Amino acid sequence: MSRRIERRQAAVIAIALLACALAGCVAPSPKPDPPSPQQLEALRAEQAQSWWDSMSTGTTMPDIAVVEELPPADAVLRQTECLEDANVPGVTIYGPGEWSYNATLGDDTGAAAQTEWWVCVQQFPAPFGDDGFILSPSELEWLYDYYVERYEPCVAAMGIELLELPSREQFISSGRGGYPAWLPHEQTVRPIPTTAGWAVLAQRCPLPEMLAYYELPGYQQG
Repeated sequence: MSRRIERRQAAVIAIALLACALAGCVAPSPKPDPPSPQQLEALRAEQAQSWWDSMSTGTTMPDIAVVEELPPADAVLRQTECLEDANVPGVTIYGPGEWSYNATLGDDTGAAAQTEWWVCVQQFPAPFGDDGFILSPSELEWLYDYYVERYEPCVAAMGIELLELPSREQFISSGRGGYPAWLPHEQTVRPIPTTAGWAVLAQRCPLPEMLAYYELPGYQQG
């Protein structure tokens, strides 16, 4: 075998190895189904509970019946009208979804306003999950494996490090409400790519379609 042929074969192997590194050599498992109606309802309840707990009211979350489900823009408008109708002292309404409150030390105006807003959002919700942001538990599991087996090796071959990617268990447990606990953006990769760099990264190390709605830098918008 001539040296020229040997060099060509070596070049072909090197290119193949690079392509493999950039694409991730582990074939992805079949993509799971999106959330079922039952899973969406459970995730909606989980989000409501998480929000209620974050307000530290020290009380049991009330069971609020849905008055009307509305398109997103109409839902925000109706939720704001609901808050205005509640006449919580110190609350100022600026526009749909935009409001503030004035409270002094020891005053419970803030807690009252936040609780009332929570109630209004439960009464007049937008269709849950139709925006494409909500992922099922099986989708979150699949996504994490994709990150580790394909995305991380691919970006590493381009000199990019993923910051604070949690363990699989932490990623799944932290994805409360159907939202991924980790996404690639300016705060989670180093060095931070330029605008053109993000475009190259997106082309060589594509993210799955389930993240299209998150409008991540460099990736096609949902």
